[in-house]
Amino acid sequence: VHCTCTVRDSSAATACVVCTHNRSRAMRWFLAVLWAVSLQSIGLCLKPSRVGQLAPTGAPGSVSGLVFLLNHTAIYIRDFSFTLAGTDGVFCAGGSATDTFTVSSSPSSFSSGHSSPDVELALPDGTTVAELAWFGVCNSSQVTSVLASVVILPQVVSNVPCETTFIGELPAGSNGLAGRVYLLNRITFAVVGFSYDGQADDAFFWVGAGDTPSISGYPCTYGDGIVTRLPALEDQDVVVNITPNGQGTEVTYFAIWCRSNNINLGHIPVPQGLIPTPPPPTTTAPMVHLGTFVNGAHNVRGEVFALADRTLMLTGFYYDGTAPGAHFYAVRGSSVFSSPAWIIPDETGS
Repeated sequence: VHCTCTVRDSSAATACVVCTHNRSRAMRWFLAVLWAVSLQSIGLCLKPSRVGQLAPTGAPGSVSGLVFLLNHTAIYIRDFSFTLAGTDGVFCAGGSATDTFTVSSSPSSFSSGHSSPDVELALPDGTTVAELAWFGVCNSSQVTSVLASVVILPQVVSNVPCETTFIGELPAGSNGLAGRVYLLNRITFAVVGFSYDGQADDAFFWVGAGDTPSISGYPCTYGDGIVTRLPALEDQDVVVNITPNGQGTEVTYFAIWCRSNNINLGHIPVPQGLIPTPPPPTTTAPMVHLGTFVNGAHNVRGEVFALADRTLMLTGFYYDGTAPGAHFYAVRGSSVFSSPAWIIPDETGS
């Protein structure tokens, strides 16, 4: 991401900061807590959102199943059972008590005695779970006759899994590797259920370009947001970020790499083009490098350049977007609490 910020005051600004913090021990503790919360959020982000049990309108137990939201357009039912005699059923949903439509399944309808341990359903094109008030089973010959249903509450919809891309499973090897790797954005991976025995003395999460990992790749941050050797871990959910020097480069593999011995402990390919390379800056003005944001609060990072007396440019910029009221901010003086200070708009004016 390349963004610019323009200083409204004609005086020269000596800092352009976002949620600026110092590196005191207290702030490092805060960052560790913040990272732990982020880890928990990622774990929740990848899990289906539980809606509840189907409740039959007739005989108890005639229709049963535990309903989940898989994503914004898909529903999952665990241990589905339909035992209502003399009636065929179809899956259905609606945005209100009087609004009913069918949800396609295979088979398209089912009779008494039908059961399935796993049912995954796609909503009709253009429909999302946010539009639904309920989900259920209806009479196939009279869709407005609801045989069982469960209410979809707004807070359940708000917990729908985030948009992720599943990359693959880490290969099982001699170092006890295991884990499912997801891409969350162009610089962030999540490894769910990660295990590693810690026996390699210089192992890192590692990304780079090529068919197989090599020393030309880049180590990644994890845990408290710093590059560190991997200890033994068992069935942990881990957030992994590409470091600033690796951002903007081509990434075609995700690996566990022993740097001191140049050994690939295990990797999976990342489809080419899945992580877009940001375009180069369009400006032709001479640039002066002012400094670097490195793993700040809310994982703020990027390179800061002066393009002109009143214009700054940030390259490789990242911010998680969760801090309330965050702005680009500039001050005159050596401290971020100096006065005067200015909020600096980006190129969109916000």
